[in-house]
Order: sequence, then C-alpha cells, then structure tokens
Amino acid sequence: MTAHAQEQTLADLRAFDEYFQKQLTLIEQLSKLAVGSKASKHVKSVYPLFGSLVSAAHSIIFMTRSGLMTESYIIAKTYLERMVNTCYLIVCDNEEREDYLNFSIQKIQDSLTSRKKVYESMGNLAVVPMLSNVPKPDKTATKYTKTRSNEICRWAKLPVEKRIGFIKSRCPEFNDALYLEATGYITGDASEAAQGSMYGALFHTGMFFGTQNPVIGENYLNGLRQLMYLLLGGMVEGLLSAAAKELDVATLLAESARNHSALLQRAGQTPAA
Repeated sequence: MTAHAQEQTLADLRAFDEYFQKQLTLIEQLSKLAVGSKASKHVKSVYPLFGSLVSAAHSIIFMTRSGLMTESYIIAKTYLERMVNTCYLIVCDNEEREDYLNFSIQKIQDSLTSRKKVYESMGNLAVVPMLSNVPKPDKTATKYTKTRSNEICRWAKLPVEKRIGFIKSRCPEFNDALYLEATGYITGDASEAAQGSMYGALFHTGMFFGTQNPVIGENYLNGLRQLMYLLLGGMVEGLLSAAAKELDVATLLAESARNHSALLQRAGQTPAA
C-alpha cells in the first residue's frame, strides 16, 4: 500500500469513527431531554439504558482502534440488542414493560444466589462481599426462576427480528431495514467469536474469503470497521424516531441527518495536502 493510499484509508476511518461519536452525543442529549421532560413517561422509564448504550459504543471504538475486531463484534452485538430493547420498551405495552422489570429483578436474585455459593468457596482466597441473607424473590418475578428443565433466558417472547418489526408497526418512521441489516451483519459473526469457533476467531482477517494478500486483507478489515460504525451510528436515528412519540426530538433528528450527510461527503475524499 502506497503512502498516499494509506493516508486515504486513515482519513476514511477517521470519518466513520467521528460519525459514530457524533451520533453518541445525540443519545446523551436525548437522555437529558427525557429526564427534564414532564411529558415523557416511557422514554424516561428506560433512560438508564442510554448510558449503557454509550458505554458499549465507547468500548467498540476503543477495541476497533486497537485492532481487536472479534472483541468489538461481541460488544457490537450487545449494543445492537440494547438498542432494540430500548426502542421496543418505548413503544410496547405496559405489560411487556413490567415483564422487563420483573425479569431484571429475578436476575438480581439469581445472581446473588450464584455469587453467594462462589464467595463461600473462595472466601479464604480473596476478599469478597458478605451475602449472608439473600432475599426471597417477589411473586411477580418467580416465573423467570431457573430450573434444570426449563431455564427462561429472555424477558421478551419475540426474537430480535420480530421486536424490530413490532417497533416499526408502532413507529412508521423507524428504519427497520437498517436494524435488520445490522442484525444480520453482526449477530452471526459475534456469536461465533463469543463461542470460540475457528471462524469466530479469524473471520476479520478475510482468510476464509480468499484474501491472502496482506494489502487486500487490510482493506477487508477496514471495510468491516467502516460498515460497523455506519450501521451502529445509523441505529441512533431509530432510537430518536421511537422517542419522538413522546418528545420533541426534531432538532436531534436533523442533527443526525447532518452527521450522515457529512460522512458521505468526507468518506472517499482525497485528504488535504
């Protein structure tokens, strides 16, 4: 790769990186808007998830910049599912919102029970918290209790793709096509990476697709980075569309559109001399 081509590649990567970061600031602005609004009910109820979206995104940026692509894909899947859940909880019925909270309460119970067992066996090797009294689960949460024959692992009956479709049915402006593309693009590779398969460990190198040349392999890797930033950044607009059911987010939507236009203008341009 020539010095000029390398400079161009870095300039493109910076453009996509900065686009994603600009989109994240819109999530932070939305969070402040929700907390300060008296009209917001459902958006405000999920605003703690906004911080988890931003923290996952910053982890993705750090790992992508560090060349840790398989790890960034794993966190990207987390970001994607958190984003889908946040949008879904904004537009779904109250009963499903209660299911989400009850599931979380039960997971706290399960976690305390599991940790107590570990702490009891490791207490003489490390300083661990005292969990002498684990509270009994609330009756409304017992339907999520683990059993050997029937472990309930999810709070929602609908899989991710169906949840995306449901959001679209409640919010016509929601870009379900982009969410479905992101799901198809990220989920499979991320799952393989998390499960430790050979493909999951090496898919980002391009070796399974015949990219044996190091230069071609680097271009392939950069393509993965750029498309991930584009998809994950674009999902923020979907969140804003869902929030628009309760909040005036016209300014944030306009800024998201400007961010996208600026990216298209910058990407592929020749860097200044």
